[in-house]
Amino acid sequence: MSCQIIAKRLIYQCGRKVYFPYEQGEKCFTAYLNPIRERTEKIVPTESGVLHQGKWLMLAAAQDADLVQNGAVFRAGEDRFIVERAEKVFFGEETAYFWAIVQKAEGVE
Repeated sequence: MSCQIIAKRLIYQCGRKVYFPYEQGEKCFTAYLNPIRERTEKIVPTESGVLHQGKWLMLAAAQDADLVQNGAVFRAGEDRFIVERAEKVFFGEETAYFWAIVQKAEGVE
């Protein structure tokens, strides 16, 4: 089984629907979104790390990478996000998946 298929299955199982602007409206696909945390040296009885305000990691299948460009605004449920940086991840010559750093978009249409 290819790395691309494995990554796509995991993203589909753990992800949620995101909607990107497209030529004829919106394109929907499944992506995994998770808040980014920064490691801390303190031991506290909560989740490890300090939450970066509004910054999220997005993982999605390789075939959706062309829609995710820096500066693109998309929605997931009621939340709107803007793509800060996106990169493809390769396994050998094959694009396995892609990741992006996104930020909640306040007041952006």
